[in-house]
Amino acid sequence: MDISQKEHSSPTGHRNTDPLVQWLSEAFTDLEILGQVVVDHYWYLLREGRKGRKYQDMGGIGLRLRRRTNGSFSLEWYHMGYLGKTKKSVEGAYIRKGRSPGYSVETFLRKEPEWLKEIVREVESVLMVIRERQAILIQLRSKSASYVRALEGNKTYGSDLLKTFRSQLGIQS
Repeated sequence: MDISQKEHSSPTGHRNTDPLVQWLSEAFTDLEILGQVVVDHYWYLLREGRKGRKYQDMGGIGLRLRRRTNGSFSLEWYHMGYLGKTKKSVEGAYIRKGRSPGYSVETFLRKEPEWLKEIVREVESVLMVIRERQAILIQLRSKSASYVRALEGNKTYGSDLLKTFRSQLGIQS
């Protein structure tokens, strides 16, 4: 019996991978929303912490959530730059994270004020958990794509799985 042929029906219904891909899409979305809430909370804490402080004690660490087209995202710290004498902060140099799920915060916080160090340490501990969960979802996405490849015999890659699913639903990544 040749089970590699696409024409054969599956008595268990495992050919329909949409529920799995839908769950993955929703899990990535939920995690991204949580990441954005943490980023927004950081900016709130930064604004509150800067109130009444001298320019030299304002701190210069920013945080952003960067969306990827494949359904994932990254949570990135960066050094802020300033526009001339306006003292308005802008995105500056990205801080490299490395391979671990968390940043080595003590390295990039050396010249920052103590009040900001406390906030960044606290926020980074939450971001690390989000990054660890996302890494698991990425592994699941990759394994799911391998399963789809085995079922359908086409070259489906993990990075394309959610993008294709979301585009079929008309969802922008």
